[in-house]
Amino acid sequence: MAEVDVAQGGNEGTDSVALGAGYSTELLELTEAEVDLTSLYLDPNNPRLVVDPVGSGQLKEDGVAVQPAVQANLQRILEETSDVAPLADGMCHVGFVLIDSVVVRPCDALDGAYIVLEGNRRIAAAKSVLADAVRFHSLPEAIRESFSPIRVMVYSGDDPKAAWRLQGFRNSGAGLKDWGSFQKASYIFDMVVNDKLSITAVKEITSYTAGEIEKYIRSYYGYLAAQKDPEFGPAIAPKDFSVFHEGVFDRLRKNPFIPWLKWSDATHTFGEEDNLNDLLRLMKEKDDATGKPRIERVNPDLRDRFSVLLKPGNELLLSDFVDGKMTLDAAHELARAPQPDPQTANLDGLLAELSEIEQRLRGLPVVQVRHEKRVNEFVSSTQGVQAAASEVIDDLSK
Repeated sequence: MAEVDVAQGGNEGTDSVALGAGYSTELLELTEAEVDLTSLYLDPNNPRLVVDPVGSGQLKEDGVAVQPAVQANLQRILEETSDVAPLADGMCHVGFVLIDSVVVRPCDALDGAYIVLEGNRRIAAAKSVLADAVRFHSLPEAIRESFSPIRVMVYSGDDPKAAWRLQGFRNSGAGLKDWGSFQKASYIFDMVVNDKLSITAVKEITSYTAGEIEKYIRSYYGYLAAQKDPEFGPAIAPKDFSVFHEGVFDRLRKNPFIPWLKWSDATHTFGEEDNLNDLLRLMKEKDDATGKPRIERVNPDLRDRFSVLLKPGNELLLSDFVDGKMTLDAAHELARAPQPDPQTANLDGLLAELSEIEQRLRGLPVVQVRHEKRVNEFVSSTQGVQAAASEVIDDLSK
């Protein structure tokens, strides 16, 4: 896989001037048609539905796509994940209104049929209205007639990423239903890493800033790196992308996650694999008392609370939380508590100093002291230490 140096901005790729020649010119040659709703098939390769589409081309052939079981499953997924019901309710009031074009391509496996490239959510909503016969036939005639035939724009090119091009232009910025951060990151990652477009070109396509683009790429690399964790990697799914985009890489300045995990922009890896494993475990592991993940939410639990434990001076609190000796709330509260008076003794430091004094006494160069005739000096000083030690022992024993 080609890689981009996020730290350098990735500007070595194709520039925006060259983008217009060959990137999406086929999309400018759409033709208009009217198609019956029953001849429109939801796209199983729809970016809203696929788990990891980047660089993989089409996931299902048309012969699979038109199978009733596949279409029923796609309809169910869209209804569960993309707010199809509110859109269907609105259609029942105003009809199927073509505010935005539905873009389709001819189906290779079925004559007269089309696969929906752009507009799957709207077509799923229309199909749900049509499937409810009682409701559909109770609608005014003009509204019923708006559902079929449907005016569409037909794409006849052969770009396997046509759906990504269309939906990316529409959803990476504004749109009727904005993509989630994982889909946006996948789209940007594909353009910069696989298509080798420059950050400047991607800025012009998406309207994102260079910093936002770099954050999406870095977060996607982090997501891919986490999937390699032998224990929790197989369970990392798109819904976990926010751990990296909104948590681990949310900020670069004074970001405690990056040194704790030893993230490298050069190799796109986490150097502290044990710490990464701990983080993933804490996001998945359930608290015995509450039954909820020990770090339940990315915001504020991971980003604003757990991150405090990673700051210098909170090592013991971090260790106690990771080891399950205290909750995140308790550890965070102690970490944010007023710090002790600077004059308060550093007991660990004192113990270290006493141990050093003991070692120095045991290693005293007696022969040299005698040779230089400084016995009385050292005896007097050692007796002073002995007297002070006796007083302290007495005080501690009371």
